[in-house]
Amino acid sequence: MSCRTQLALTQAWSDATEEFSAAIRAMTGNLIGKMPRAEYMALRARAEESRLASENARMLLDLHRKEHGC
Repeated sequence: MSCRTQLALTQAWSDATEEFSAAIRAMTGNLIGKMPRAEYMALRARAEESRLASENARMLLDLHRKEHGC
């Protein structure tokens, strides 16, 4: 059985990963190469920010599992 912290961390990782996926989809849609540079750069920043959030959430989950044993 998972503890509440593990469940919350797993959900945070899932949410962050979905945000990263959505940012990548927005960057690679049918407007790629047609959107203004500023818009592309904003999407790229959003993708990088969400990638880092996903990685941080995964590391927190791994750390919790090692420390808590669940």
